[in-house]
Amino acid sequence: MDKAQAQIIHTLAQELTASTPKGRGELVQRAALALGKSVKTVYRLLKEAGWETGRKARSDAGQSAVDEKLALTVGGLVTRATRANGKRTLTIEGACRLLEAQGYGVKNAETGEVAMPSPKTISTAMRRLGCHPDQVARGKATGRQRSEHPNHVWEVDSSVCVLFYLPGSGGKKMRLMDERLYNIKKPGRLVEIGRQRVIRYVVVDHCSHALYVRYEQASGEDAAGVLTTLIDAMSDRGPRDPMHGVPRVIYMDKSGGNQSRLIRNFCATLGIDVQYHAAGSASATGSVEVAQNIVEREFESRLRFMEIGQLAQLQEAADKWRRHFNAHARHRRLGCSRNQAWLRITREQLRVAERDVLTAVAHWGEQERTVQPDYTIRVDTRSHGVQTYDLRVLGLHGVHVRDKVAVTLNPFNAPEIVVSKAMPDGTELRIHVQPMQRDDYGFDADAPVIGQEWGRQQSTPVERAVEKMEALATADGSASRPWEHIDAMADVREAPLHLRREGTQLETPAPEIPAMPLSRAQAAQKLRAMDAAPWEADARACMSFLRETYGDAIPEESLPRILEMLRNRMALRTLSPQSETARCLTFTPRQEARTCSA
Repeated sequence: MDKAQAQIIHTLAQELTASTPKGRGELVQRAALALGKSVKTVYRLLKEAGWETGRKARSDAGQSAVDEKLALTVGGLVTRATRANGKRTLTIEGACRLLEAQGYGVKNAETGEVAMPSPKTISTAMRRLGCHPDQVARGKATGRQRSEHPNHVWEVDSSVCVLFYLPGSGGKKMRLMDERLYNIKKPGRLVEIGRQRVIRYVVVDHCSHALYVRYEQASGEDAAGVLTTLIDAMSDRGPRDPMHGVPRVIYMDKSGGNQSRLIRNFCATLGIDVQYHAAGSASATGSVEVAQNIVEREFESRLRFMEIGQLAQLQEAADKWRRHFNAHARHRRLGCSRNQAWLRITREQLRVAERDVLTAVAHWGEQERTVQPDYTIRVDTRSHGVQTYDLRVLGLHGVHVRDKVAVTLNPFNAPEIVVSKAMPDGTELRIHVQPMQRDDYGFDADAPVIGQEWGRQQSTPVERAVEKMEALATADGSASRPWEHIDAMADVREAPLHLRREGTQLETPAPEIPAMPLSRAQAAQKLRAMDAAPWEADARACMSFLRETYGDAIPEESLPRILEMLRNRMALRTLSPQSETARCLTFTPRQEARTCSA
């Protein structure tokens, strides 16, 4: 407000003080027209100038008829019905109607009637209580965090690039993704490109905001992609690209790849503390979110004017842009470039590991080895080949031959390994061991030379314990055998007498063993002894009958019935061939004789 406007307000205040309450409205309207402001603003300016209306404030000033529960219920319904893109599918008016139909509202103290306040009144109450959908949509307040030095904290994130592969006649080519065709509202289109999409991984140092970007072809983020990106970012890429080394902390979201055992084991071996922010709290890793936006605006915007045919071309262009950006873009908080800020790192703060060692750590992890009789173990370090390690020093701490020990590669001093062993008292024994040095013939360079030196393996605790046990076994020196002075039956005592109980005799029926069947020859012999007449009449016919009727297994209890059948058969043969009885009686294998019906 300038001097002239202030004079108008001062004059108006004097006029209002001298006028009656009925004429004040006209005076304020005239001043508002002269100032070009609203009546409400003029009253505010008058109040700031020290003028008061003189009216007594209402006894319920600052109070609302809408209670907190009703305001929160309306706000909760509207917020719940809001889509991720911010579109509200339920208005405040609609929520009020919905709740009014279910008996919600404000109860009149005098009449007891429940009525729903106007949407405007409820909206005012929601803003006062902080539950208005407009206020909720603004998100939570964010805090501030700091990192102590470069490589203290790295943040990692992935996103989908604007490029994807397009299969062509001359091989795969890359093309820009048309947002009009490929977006979340057209999932079918996204399915078409599937694993042809290009994923962008970004790593940013929280302190210096130096960044690293890597592209790969995949359908989405996975553990292998995250691991490769971390190895690339940690590797020394030359003096033009100073950011490298192993960070102390890595901060990222809870995606499946980031939480995989592969990533957690890799970081644990390197001594990296992995931290994850809660789902939906992308602001927690705000630095990498800003870096993603920078890459998309500053680098990927150029791809619309470039011809990118292969993923290697894309990565080469990204590396060139990244080196330029880290070296020249001035960071507002730092007041210098990102590289200049990162180069403030000290020798103690910079932990480095060779790329092949990082790769070996990623694929090797923790392994288990058995201590050999000469107290050595062999380990394939990958980066430095198969090495032999002398663990005699562990024998002095209770580790014995054939014990199992856990082995991990020391990434900061390969091929040194870290050997750990869980001890009986619950502690863990950890020791760093360098590989054995070999001479030109492959022998241990520290081993004693035959005939010139004498070396003996120092006794281990286990071996010393064995010696003490052997000494105790013949303590008095006169025993003819070890531990002779120990009564081997000292703990064996005679059992006491017990009262006997009468029992019930168990009656078990004798098992029935079926008789073995007779062979055909045995059956014939017994049948002939029983009655020789049928056999004397026609022995061949009798044997034929046994073979056709019973085969080679004939039950002994069936012999009387068989003999009767043989007698009948022989009697029929004496009948006249023209006899009706002889014609109708027949015999079939395994069947008795049957008579034809008349």
